[in-house]
Amino acid sequence: RVCVRACVDAPWCGHCKELEPIWEKLGEKYADNENIIIAKMDATANEVESVVVSGFPTLKYFPAEDKEVISYTGKRDLETFSKFLDSGGVLPEEDSNEDENEEDDEEEEEEDKTDDQKKEVDESPDIASNETKDEL
Repeated sequence: RVCVRACVDAPWCGHCKELEPIWEKLGEKYADNENIIIAKMDATANEVESVVVSGFPTLKYFPAEDKEVISYTGKRDLETFSKFLDSGGVLPEEDSNEDENEEDDEEEEEEDKTDDQKKEVDESPDIASNETKDEL
């Protein structure tokens, strides 16, 4: 029974370069665990048709007993990665909630921006409709 945690990346990707030291630490942490393999794949040199890659890095979890691949969408830090692996591919509840809260905050910010734009339009001075009469 072996599960694989894979990072599909590209050498030119800035986010991949930021993740590199964390991914290395994750590999070191699980190096002696015979049930978990931490892998990395260069998407510019390898192609796997069964894995959908829409951006870099793409983080996938391949459970040992299940054929369904799990896409990782949580925080990209050693602690959250470890909790995810130790729980068998389940994102810790508090991290799921934080991600939802971040999305809610982003939606509220967008709504605020839209409201501000409406105010700007509403506060614009009225243009007199008789301006063209003076020109005649």
